[in-house]
Amino acid sequence: MAELERKRPGRKLIVNWNDGRSAEVHTLVEEIHGLLRESDTTLETLGKESSGSSTKQSLSYQLKDRRKGPERHVVEYIVRHCCQRLGEAEQPRLAEFILLWEAANPDPGTGERRGTSDRPSPELLDLSLVSSVLQLAYDGERHEAARLLLSQHPTGGREIGQILAEVGRRTPGGVADLLDAVAEDAGGELADAYFGALKDHEADVAAAVEAIPRTRPRPATPPAAPDTKDANPPSILDLDKRKIDGRRRARLIRRGEAAQAAAEIVAEASTNASGFSSYRASLGTAPRKVDIALATELFVAVCREDDDDETVAAALLTRLIEDGYAELTVSLLHKVHQIPEGGAAYAKDVLAAMKRPELLSALDRLAEGALKRAPEGALSDLLAQAPASVTGDYLLKWELTKHPSSVDISRFSHLPRVLRSMVERDHYGAAQVLSSQMASWDVEAAFYSHPERPETKVATAVLDVARDDAESAGLLFLALLDRDPEGSARLFFLLEAPRADTSAPELVARIMAAAISRDPITVSRLVARMALRHDMPARILDCVAKNNADHGTQLASAMLIEDLTRAQAMLPDLVKQKALTLTGELLRQLGNRDSTGPWNLISHAVKDGDSDAAMASLDAYLPRP
Repeated sequence: MAELERKRPGRKLIVNWNDGRSAEVHTLVEEIHGLLRESDTTLETLGKESSGSSTKQSLSYQLKDRRKGPERHVVEYIVRHCCQRLGEAEQPRLAEFILLWEAANPDPGTGERRGTSDRPSPELLDLSLVSSVLQLAYDGERHEAARLLLSQHPTGGREIGQILAEVGRRTPGGVADLLDAVAEDAGGELADAYFGALKDHEADVAAAVEAIPRTRPRPATPPAAPDTKDANPPSILDLDKRKIDGRRRARLIRRGEAAQAAAEIVAEASTNASGFSSYRASLGTAPRKVDIALATELFVAVCREDDDDETVAAALLTRLIEDGYAELTVSLLHKVHQIPEGGAAYAKDVLAAMKRPELLSALDRLAEGALKRAPEGALSDLLAQAPASVTGDYLLKWELTKHPSSVDISRFSHLPRVLRSMVERDHYGAAQVLSSQMASWDVEAAFYSHPERPETKVATAVLDVARDDAESAGLLFLALLDRDPEGSARLFFLLEAPRADTSAPELVARIMAAAISRDPITVSRLVARMALRHDMPARILDCVAKNNADHGTQLASAMLIEDLTRAQAMLPDLVKQKALTLTGELLRQLGNRDSTGPWNLISHAVKDGDSDAAMASLDAYLPRP
């Protein structure tokens, strides 16, 4: 085996000349190893510091095993890295090594060395442009990348081939995206010219780009070029002042300078002329009077110039509250809420993104009546769009003492979540708020009427809570029973009202069962008191008894203890409502109390499920009061 030893500082390089590689490839590899030693760099270091797919193993394969030697992008990567380590300019070394690479990789068509006369030399390549295009491709911004290249090379040319080759070696798909964007923005003819330049410069990269599958339809005809003879191209100098300030302020907020943006808006919309210094001096004192209409325009400009990003609007509004402009904040939110298309949804997103303490403080000021200029209906609109926990906290704070309630909770589309939030924090307070709402209800009218009535909406929300979390619904019912037995009976009638949802009776039974499970003795007594003293659907009690025999026993026992005479008098009505399970349990316990009475005889008819026979037996044997 013939071996070549090249003397350089450090370890000797041994090259195997019998590996099928050309002398030019060996020379290129030898020079690369020399540069690595000179910069005190190893392949392992290069692999670790590579941001791409290069590893020690892949680099070693490129240098030792690849028949044609390392690919051009590998050579450029190694040279650039070594030059950075040496602290010297890249271009001279790149030019030297690219010549070596071209000698090692002759033109596949002629077998001759690749010429450089028809392409720009490496030192003329604008690496900053390549980097910018690659970054845009990396970010998926293909149209931005296309516009950047079109601005520099509007007609194509030889230079575009080298730029696309540099990008294509790293991401062929990125070049395919870019060419599609060029075709869409400037026409297929120019895109073909770009690709032709790439193919002339680097056929292998062009082949890799061509192999990328394309799903985008190619434009049928190039778009018409704009007539610029009589019109100037759009310029930032022509933009409206409000548009410029809106975008600038949005960017300030994104950089954490919401205080500056808030100060500018207040100062510009203030009815008295004063600068930012006086704004700072006014913080902590009475807020300045602001033109709400003008402030709204300025606020909307900020939102629109940042793609309606709710976090920007939320940060600005939060800052306005912190600076003492709760009234302005409420007015701005209400204006946004009233936008016909998408306003309510956008207001909901903004409220969800705002800091909770500041939002609650603004609602508190509104409830106190301190915000004299706040629009009518603003409170209800904001509570309807605020996060469920915020709305729940407000109701627990301000609606406990109001009877009837001053806020119609049936308007809240997120009422089930609001109720759950309230129950989790204070289930007795939640029951008190619900009782206040029920004070103005017309249960009889709502029972058979339109589902949009407030009574029906609230009842449906309670069922939704039970469907997702029977324990929370049970807690609410327990507290409501304790506070308002008559209101509880009215609510139960609405809960089992005729509706498309046939699962309602079963859900209502689950609510009662969850409450009984939590406190069997107390809840059974409260339910018995409600059933005996107020008109309520017996079918619900019967469903509870059917689902759980222990609960049925507890309910029947509580009813007999609460009022024996009334419990006996209820039996016919229970049979008429086909509450036969509960009726049977009552008769069984009555028989145990009085074995000489008619209870066992009546019980036989009930057990057979014969309502008519049971009614006849009751008429014949039930003691008259």
